[in-house]
Amino acid sequence: MICKRYRFLITAGFVLSTSILLPAAVAAQNRGIASTHRPDKESDARTALVIGNSNYRSSPLKNPANDAKLMADTLKSSGFSVEMLVDVSQNEMKRAILNFGRKLRAEGGVGLFYFAGHGMQVGGQNYLIPVNAPIESERDVEIEAVAANYVTSKMADANNLMNIVILDACRNNPFARSFRSSSNGLAFMDAPSGTLVAYATSPGSVAADGTNNNGVYTEQLVRAMQQEGARIEDVFKVARLGVQGETDGKQTPWESSSLTGNFYFFGTVIINGDPGYRPPPPIAVHSSPEPLVSERFEFLDDGFILDKKNKVVWFAPEVRQTYTWKQAQVHVAALKERGYTNWRLPKENEIDSVREEYKIWLRGMGGNVRTAAGARYWLDSISKWGRAEAITFSKSAPGKVEGRAQSEKMWLLMVAPTRGG
Repeated sequence: MICKRYRFLITAGFVLSTSILLPAAVAAQNRGIASTHRPDKESDARTALVIGNSNYRSSPLKNPANDAKLMADTLKSSGFSVEMLVDVSQNEMKRAILNFGRKLRAEGGVGLFYFAGHGMQVGGQNYLIPVNAPIESERDVEIEAVAANYVTSKMADANNLMNIVILDACRNNPFARSFRSSSNGLAFMDAPSGTLVAYATSPGSVAADGTNNNGVYTEQLVRAMQQEGARIEDVFKVARLGVQGETDGKQTPWESSSLTGNFYFFGTVIINGDPGYRPPPPIAVHSSPEPLVSERFEFLDDGFILDKKNKVVWFAPEVRQTYTWKQAQVHVAALKERGYTNWRLPKENEIDSVREEYKIWLRGMGGNVRTAAGARYWLDSISKWGRAEAITFSKSAPGKVEGRAQSEKMWLLMVAPTRGG
């Protein structure tokens, strides 16, 4: 049904293309791999190694262990086989990476490596720091740490379909005082063929560990990963905008990619590019098998409701999710980039108009509209003082419009003009 498709679209802000798997032989040729390397079925494999180092002898970190668990849980829910390690030594890290590479070579499919903890660059090379590394000078780093290119080389040697490397390791160098010279953050690293390398912040910059239970980058990235139908490039774009919003522009995540296929954390790997994606046309209203509950409103499906008076279709994401103003704009911008120019945030008069048949409208929205005192929704407007506007939408204080700081989190409603009738 038409609205089932739009449920995925609005919740994620993206469109899930038709899932098509090309034969493994074709995929192998596209990457220069012998077609006899693995059978077709192994293109579905998803394998991840997740490491979080917090308990350092020098400069312990609060969040990496929590970040690793959050990432591991998210990957498991999206079909990955995950090994998670916390607070590990160099030998444990290298052994795990070696076994990870062997497993990728045996099973194929998609590999993902995630590291949260201290990382640094020395001589233009990036290193991940074990918790017990006895580093006293720059010369010790190569011996006592784990080179980031050791990870990427083991993954590349596996000749699997696609690899993802996520490094939330751009925090301050804990050994800077004992180094003759030190550079902030990590150095830029070219992604090997078929690989995406993601950094918590731009090369040479430093990422904050975060003041909550999770780091800013991992928290925003996991939130973006969970959006059904989001392509991997769009996932990292949404995460980047989220981090920029949370840090007032002080931290900008970065990626280096040589991917040629599409990947969805909650979707399907598509090798050799997008198979002829074409955006569907704007919403056309079809007759519903359900009876009308009023002359004005008509249920469509899954929380979509046609408002004949305003000539729009309404939709609300799940009520547990709130958004900053910038995150709300990400939804709109992402839709426009994919050809969905009609979806937008509502105007004040549209929400006010709904109150005429308040209970019927709420029923049509499938319970996804919050009506408790103080429940506010972003409007498609900015006040003359430059503040984003939100409207109180509750039984106790309806219709009050306020200018809100863009960093505050509000609920989200989306509307789209219709054609047809």
